[in-house]
Amino acid sequence: MSKQHAQVSLNKRNRGFIRKSIELSDICKQEVLVNFFDRSSGTLVTYQSHDHMGYKAFERLRKDSKVKVEKYQSDDYQ
Repeated sequence: MSKQHAQVSLNKRNRGFIRKSIELSDICKQEVLVNFFDRSSGTLVTYQSHDHMGYKAFERLRKDSKVKVEKYQSDDYQ
């Protein structure tokens, strides 16, 4: 696969994932924060469903003992 083809594929997948994140937020009434970091270009892409739900808000939620935290990694789905 050429670098150009790989970059086009990555961009399409990123847009598709963000589109699904928007749907999750709108249809299911979820607060969503998504980050992508492209190592090859050094680009960080962020989508947040609402202005008030940035990194700091998610950190506060993560530290709240009343909030159930679920964390997933690629190995969880292989």
